[in-house]
Amino acid sequence: MRILCISIIILLIRWIIYGMEHTSNLNNTNVAFWFNKGSIISVWGPIILIIGVLIAFFQSFQRSTVIIIKTQKLTKSISIRELDKSGDIEPLSAFLHSKDIVIFDNRMR
Repeated sequence: MRILCISIIILLIRWIIYGMEHTSNLNNTNVAFWFNKGSIISVWGPIILIIGVLIAFFQSFQRSTVIIIKTQKLTKSISIRELDKSGDIEPLSAFLHSKDIVIFDNRMR
Protein backbone atom coordinates (compact mmCIF):
# COMPACT_ATOMS: atom_id res chain seq x y z
CA MET A 1 0.00 0.00 0.00
CA ARG A 2 2.78 2.40 0.88
CA ILE A 3 4.65 1.74 -2.35
CA LEU A 4 1.44 2.33 -4.30
CA CYS A 5 0.87 5.64 -2.45
CA ILE A 6 4.43 6.80 -3.13
CA SER A 7 4.11 5.85 -6.81
CA ILE A 8 0.85 7.75 -7.14
CA ILE A 9 2.35 10.82 -5.44
CA ILE A 10 5.31 10.79 -7.84
CA LEU A 11 2.96 10.39 -10.83
CA LEU A 12 0.77 13.27 -9.66
CA ILE A 13 3.75 15.56 -9.04
CA ARG A 14 4.96 14.86 -12.58
CA TRP A 15 1.42 15.56 -13.83
CA ILE A 16 1.40 18.92 -11.97
CA ILE A 17 4.79 19.89 -13.44
CA TYR A 18 3.61 18.97 -16.93
CA GLY A 19 0.37 20.89 -16.42
CA MET A 20 2.21 23.97 -15.19
CA GLU A 21 4.54 23.89 -18.18
CA HIS A 22 1.67 23.25 -20.61
CA THR A 23 -0.53 26.10 -19.30
CA SER A 24 2.44 28.47 -18.81
CA ASN A 25 1.66 28.89 -15.11
CA LEU A 26 5.23 28.23 -14.04
CA ASN A 27 6.36 31.83 -14.45
CA ASN A 28 3.00 33.61 -14.39
CA THR A 29 2.06 35.67 -11.31
CA ASN A 30 -1.42 36.68 -12.50
CA VAL A 31 -3.96 35.20 -10.05
CA ALA A 32 -6.73 34.91 -12.65
CA PHE A 33 -4.48 32.77 -14.83
CA TRP A 34 -4.19 30.15 -12.07
CA PHE A 35 -7.95 29.55 -12.10
CA ASN A 36 -8.60 28.99 -15.79
CA LYS A 37 -9.95 25.67 -17.08
CA GLY A 38 -6.53 24.24 -17.92
CA SER A 39 -5.08 25.03 -14.50
CA ILE A 40 -8.00 23.50 -12.66
CA ILE A 41 -7.73 20.22 -14.56
CA SER A 42 -3.95 19.95 -14.77
CA VAL A 43 -2.79 21.53 -11.50
CA TRP A 44 -5.51 21.80 -8.87
CA GLY A 45 -7.04 18.37 -9.52
CA PRO A 46 -3.78 16.51 -8.87
CA ILE A 47 -3.12 18.63 -5.77
CA ILE A 48 -6.45 17.49 -4.32
CA LEU A 49 -5.62 13.89 -5.24
CA ILE A 50 -2.20 14.20 -3.57
CA ILE A 51 -3.92 15.28 -0.34
CA GLY A 52 -6.12 12.18 -0.48
CA VAL A 53 -3.15 9.89 -1.18
CA LEU A 54 -1.18 11.46 1.68
CA ILE A 55 -4.06 10.76 4.06
CA ALA A 56 -4.11 7.12 2.92
CA PHE A 57 -0.32 6.94 3.25
CA PHE A 58 -0.31 8.18 6.85
CA GLN A 59 -3.20 5.91 7.80
CA SER A 60 -1.19 2.93 6.60
CA PHE A 61 1.24 3.56 9.48
CA GLN A 62 -1.43 3.26 12.17
CA ARG A 63 -1.39 -0.08 13.91
CA SER A 64 -4.52 -1.73 15.19
CA THR A 65 -5.14 -4.91 17.07
CA VAL A 66 -6.57 -7.60 14.84
CA ILE A 67 -8.11 -10.85 15.96
CA ILE A 68 -8.16 -13.70 13.47
CA ILE A 69 -11.01 -16.15 14.01
CA LYS A 70 -10.73 -19.53 12.30
CA THR A 71 -13.43 -22.15 12.06
CA GLN A 72 -13.54 -25.21 9.88
CA LYS A 73 -15.24 -23.28 7.06
CA LEU A 74 -14.34 -19.64 7.68
CA THR A 75 -11.34 -17.46 8.49
CA LYS A 76 -12.13 -13.89 9.53
CA SER A 77 -9.90 -10.97 10.62
CA ILE A 78 -11.52 -8.37 12.85
CA SER A 79 -10.08 -5.07 14.10
CA ILE A 80 -10.85 -4.82 17.78
CA ARG A 81 -9.11 -1.63 18.88
CA GLU A 82 -12.07 -0.51 21.02
CA LEU A 83 -12.29 -3.87 22.81
CA ASP A 84 -8.58 -3.71 23.56
CA LYS A 85 -8.81 -0.19 24.99
CA SER A 86 -11.74 -1.04 27.24
CA GLY A 87 -10.17 -4.29 28.44
CA ASP A 88 -12.96 -6.50 27.09
CA ILE A 89 -10.64 -8.51 24.88
CA GLU A 90 -9.74 -11.10 27.53
CA PRO A 91 -13.38 -12.18 28.15
CA LEU A 92 -13.88 -12.43 24.39
CA SER A 93 -10.73 -14.52 24.09
CA ALA A 94 -11.87 -16.85 26.89
CA PHE A 95 -15.29 -17.23 25.27
CA LEU A 96 -13.80 -18.07 21.88
CA HIS A 97 -11.38 -20.58 23.44
CA SER A 98 -14.32 -22.27 25.21
CA LYS A 99 -15.97 -22.76 21.79
CA ASP A 100 -12.82 -24.47 20.41
CA ILE A 101 -12.04 -21.55 18.12
CA VAL A 102 -8.31 -21.08 17.47
CA ILE A 103 -7.10 -17.55 18.28
CA PHE A 104 -3.81 -16.05 17.09
CA ASP A 105 -2.91 -13.02 19.22
CA ASN A 106 -0.63 -10.73 17.15
CA ARG A 107 -0.40 -7.88 19.64
CA MET A 108 3.04 -6.47 20.37
CA ARG A 109 3.86 -7.23 24.01
